[in-house]
Amino acid sequence: MLSIFRRKPIRFWSTYPGVVDCHPIIPAHRLERAYGKCPHAAKQKHASKCPALKQLGSTGWIVPMPCDVKIITNGDMETVDWKAPTLLDTDNGFVSVHDGTQSAASAPPHSMNSVIKIGTTWRVSAPKDVVFIQSPVLYNGEKRFTSALGIFDPRRVPQLNAQLYWHVLEGETLIEAGTPMMQLIPMMRESLRSFDYFVEDASHEDYVFEEKLNYNMSSKFDIETPTVMKNNQKIIENHYGN
Repeated sequence: MLSIFRRKPIRFWSTYPGVVDCHPIIPAHRLERAYGKCPHAAKQKHASKCPALKQLGSTGWIVPMPCDVKIITNGDMETVDWKAPTLLDTDNGFVSVHDGTQSAASAPPHSMNSVIKIGTTWRVSAPKDVVFIQSPVLYNGEKRFTSALGIFDPRRVPQLNAQLYWHVLEGETLIEAGTPMMQLIPMMRESLRSFDYFVEDASHEDYVFEEKLNYNMSSKFDIETPTVMKNNQKIIENHYGN
């Protein structure tokens, strides 16, 4: 029997038939990132072993490009033309541009002033206490574009669009269907509130806490040994309490 307290699931649906079958949104942990393909990835201190990077990389979902698209730029930092084999679920095309008057101030270095907006065909519903961090697909070796970072709230706008800072200043660039565009990381809406916090020097107890963690991390040749991670968690819980 289904529990009445079970959380309502997050739902993704595409408004264009076939996208779900060919290029669906996937769990982030299923994406093999560029650093995992590095020939040195087996080394203990390689970036692919970093717990923080691994947890970020495995959280949420990856939104891919729904079809092939060619982006054409001429070096003026503003003008964008494009070609695609389909208009997907639109009448005029799923690619549009925010010009430099809207976006130049937020553009990262070595990118165009204009931002390219991709209509993904996806819509999202989620429990009312859930929002998403809409993030670039980090640590994946993508050099042609960077997805804008922000908060996606499906209770305000259910349409899922990608805003891409474009780094190829001149030329024609093919982005193939299925290319990872952005990552959606769920978070509790409550996390958007302000929190009480302290900024202070470490106490004696804090230094003892550091020594315990350092001992645990140095007690095994491989810091990813399950016992190391389990002991780390125990030390942290004992220090922080609730």
